[in-house]
Amino acid sequence: MTWNGFKGLPNELLELVLLQADLQTIMRFKRVSRPFKRLVDHSTRLQLRIEQMVEGLEDGAPGTMSAVQRLDAIRQRRKAWSTFRFTYRKYFYVPDGELHSFYGDHFAWTSDGSTKLNILQVPSDIRCIPEKCWQVDLPEMKHLHDLAVDPDQDILLLIEEREDWVLHLLSLSSGEAHPRSQKPVLAVDGITLIPALERSELSVVVFQRYLICVASSDTRERELLLFDWNTGDRLLHVVAKGPLSYAFLSEQYFMIGHDKKKSPFTLSIIDTNTFKPTTSKVRVRDLNSCCKLNFPEKSGVFAAHEVTTDWGAPRPWQNHQYPVPYCSGEERLFTVNVAYEEESWNEDFSLFVPLSTLMRCVKEAGTKPRVFEWEEWGPSGTHFLCSAENETRLEHYSSDSMWAVGFDMFPTSTTLSEKLMITLYDFAQLSNRRYVKELLDEVQATGQAITAGLCAEHQYGASRIFKDQNIVSRFPARIFERWVPLGNGRNESQLLYIVPAEDCLFMEFGVSALSHSHFFFVH
Repeated sequence: MTWNGFKGLPNELLELVLLQADLQTIMRFKRVSRPFKRLVDHSTRLQLRIEQMVEGLEDGAPGTMSAVQRLDAIRQRRKAWSTFRFTYRKYFYVPDGELHSFYGDHFAWTSDGSTKLNILQVPSDIRCIPEKCWQVDLPEMKHLHDLAVDPDQDILLLIEEREDWVLHLLSLSSGEAHPRSQKPVLAVDGITLIPALERSELSVVVFQRYLICVASSDTRERELLLFDWNTGDRLLHVVAKGPLSYAFLSEQYFMIGHDKKKSPFTLSIIDTNTFKPTTSKVRVRDLNSCCKLNFPEKSGVFAAHEVTTDWGAPRPWQNHQYPVPYCSGEERLFTVNVAYEEESWNEDFSLFVPLSTLMRCVKEAGTKPRVFEWEEWGPSGTHFLCSAENETRLEHYSSDSMWAVGFDMFPTSTTLSEKLMITLYDFAQLSNRRYVKELLDEVQATGQAITAGLCAEHQYGASRIFKDQNIVSRFPARIFERWVPLGNGRNESQLLYIVPAEDCLFMEFGVSALSHSHFFFVH
């Protein structure tokens, strides 16, 4: 049907048709005629649909909010991130020896000698989520090493140190054994890095039905174990001489970042459908990957000192206990941070890569394992930057959408008690295109030049690590800096990290050698 064929249809029917269309179709329809433009501009439901697609959001659970209220909530969210005007701030002081964990919109921390667990549900005016706090009694154990929470699955995961590591799968709401776990007490045996080894650590993360454990020590050895926490089956046991990082692209695809002195840094993507219960170990280089993504070729024999992959797990907002009006779409951002330290120099880099780039490689690989060199996937599908050189180090963290934040690990300001400068990266492509269009319209209307702050092409710059000194990446980002007012009344010694969530920032500071402080800033 041509556009003329739509002219005889009533506006109500046209609106229903357009609500099922993509953004490009709606914009083309709007340019056909003035009546079509008025229909799109004056339809609250179509404006809501446009805002959702531009911001990479989807409709949440049905609730009491009208379309007008949902539209206003999304616009408030975008304005809040752009201006950093927060509606809520909460300060915590966690003494040394107590543990804490942050996931999504929940913060959990121990108290009373790790016998109590306090849980805070972080409020969100925009999502209609109220503040809620409760306390759970923790079971008696030899030594509580660490903890993790997943409120979406009502999971509280505790790591106990015995002769071996022991995992306790409990209900976050009650503290009792988790009803869905067939083995609520899970022994992590067969691991080389036992608790008795000096400075050995075990960290855990829960993602859907998977439980990921990473054991490390000061010898730079690493072991990664993957369990099905419902059954207690061990599905993967990876060993490596150097640091490892990991992320779930989806429930089907698992990604591991690893490095080798004479080879490029690599991201290996594994199909979880190939996982079977096992007690065997596998070297990271021998992983049965569906595809491997190589970084640029090195200029010498270097091995990474530290590797992290920051990723925001997709949350089932539709199943939230409150009627959340919108949720993030499928597209997500992953940040790979890699540090190299040599005797006379150091260099770190950060790679921002969207899920769509990674999944395109999986699709192109098909059923036959394939290695993608940097030129095949990196320049057009990532944003690659040098994040540290010599005395300066910039850390980057991803949210569970298309946002990332960065901050200087060693700020030059004399105090962090008043304010902090952080850098925001907005990788939402449709949102950035609209932002540029709005700026061009303003330039045309005022005749004044305006700085866009959009980085369409990034030059990595001079590098000691890579052979190529002209590495260019072309995944656009809108980059801007904001001062975050702290006003905590304390002279913080160091900002340790920032966790951006959908509607809040979580910050951890080192107050002294014996304690840490934590902040929430919520839109």
